[in-house]
Amino acid sequence: METESAVTEPVETESVESESAETESVETVTADTASVETESVEKASADAKSAETESVEIKPMEKASAVTESDRFSLWWNPAHWASMAAGIILAALLSGFALLSVLLTSSAIKEDLFYFVLVNVFGFSIENAVLLENGLQNGFWHVLNQFSGGFYQGSYYEGDRAVFSFGFHFPVLAALLFECLWIILLLALLNRFYDHRKLQSFWHKMLSVLLMYTVFSVSYLIVLAAAKPAARLDTDFTDTGIVLHIPYGKVLVTLFVVFVLSACVVFAPWRKLVPLRRMLTALGALYIFIAAVFGTTWSLSPHTDSGQSHLLTFKELWQQYPGDPLGIALLGNMLVQSQMYALGGTWNVEGELLPQMMKAPGSFRINWFAGMRGVPDPGMYEVNIAESEETQQTWKSELARSMRETWYPLAMLLIFLYGVSRLVSSSWLQGAMGVLIVSLLFAVAAEFLTVRLQILPDQSDLVIEERIGFDAIQTGLATLLTALAGYILVMLVSRLMTERVKGGANG
Repeated sequence: METESAVTEPVETESVESESAETESVETVTADTASVETESVEKASADAKSAETESVEIKPMEKASAVTESDRFSLWWNPAHWASMAAGIILAALLSGFALLSVLLTSSAIKEDLFYFVLVNVFGFSIENAVLLENGLQNGFWHVLNQFSGGFYQGSYYEGDRAVFSFGFHFPVLAALLFECLWIILLLALLNRFYDHRKLQSFWHKMLSVLLMYTVFSVSYLIVLAAAKPAARLDTDFTDTGIVLHIPYGKVLVTLFVVFVLSACVVFAPWRKLVPLRRMLTALGALYIFIAAVFGTTWSLSPHTDSGQSHLLTFKELWQQYPGDPLGIALLGNMLVQSQMYALGGTWNVEGELLPQMMKAPGSFRINWFAGMRGVPDPGMYEVNIAESEETQQTWKSELARSMRETWYPLAMLLIFLYGVSRLVSSSWLQGAMGVLIVSLLFAVAAEFLTVRLQILPDQSDLVIEERIGFDAIQTGLATLLTALAGYILVMLVSRLMTERVKGGANG
């Protein structure tokens, strides 16, 4: 019996131990299962909460985007784009109306004398025939309208049915382009408010609208320009000649594109981030308006001169010979910008034989405020003795230098520019450098555009006659860049010295 009990006790002990082990394993499994279930429940609840939060956050965006998409329709059915195309037509109508009104209310003696000069000296007509041809070319509406695209004249001279030569003449009036820019800026500003109302505030929507406005305006403008294009024919018993004008479509489109780009920059540029550049351009613009008023008032009060005098025809002489002429007043913008180029170190070039005659100059020459004059004309053109040649040259040089000083006031214009550059000074040297580059590029483009050019291409000859009056674009741009950099660095140094002196006084 003892043996059986001894045998039975280990068996029972093992069974108890096995039961306890099973119980522990069951509890462990149960605990693990509970923990897994708890984690899954917590994770599910967290996912549900995040999903609810995301749905709450997304719903307003989805609603706004849905409203915006329904507001935009498609590219061609967008009201903003239709408004831009309508603005192009309105601009063409405004400029055409202004051109017509200016012809009805005013007349320019400068323009008539310029016609006679070209017909007599370039085409070789007699004065009587020049008068007859001038009547055919005298379409004031077309000539004023042509200035809104840069004042490019191209055409051919015919004898019978044969083209003798082709010609190109560039006579720009800056005031016409500035007037056009003002209207473009006004229309783009109104369109910008319309974009904000329609919630079309992206950069690409606005640029697309500017492109549409430019395209519609350019097409409308070219149609009117081609329809009003003048032509002159002189058919007599002795001669059968004619002048046919052509429209340089490429130059017109490029000029209008540049005008639209500059106008769009005025309206859409982030000026709040470009405070130094805005300050410089505002200061220069205000001072240019003031000095232009001073120039015009001073010259208007000066005694009038006879147009038959033989001295050099500068802007001042032009005002005195043609008092109150509308074209002379419009050319004040050309004079102002070119006087600034001359004060910055640009070289004024008069090259050729015909264009110097238009200025009543005896020949080609170049003049720079710092380097003086080059290419003094042959004294034999003055019909003087050889013994008097040096004295004649010195007299002509001194007369030209006096005319430049009295017409362009280089010292005053240089001080105006340096003051404008001083407005660029800020804590960011990058914005200062960008302002210097922008103003240099603007003056380089202005130098190229404001240059008066004459080109004659004979039909049966490879000889090309090219003449010009104006500034070289590259040389003017470099001179402006160097002057602006020197002024900017000088102002920065002075500002830093004054700051250090103030700090030293405070510490002392």
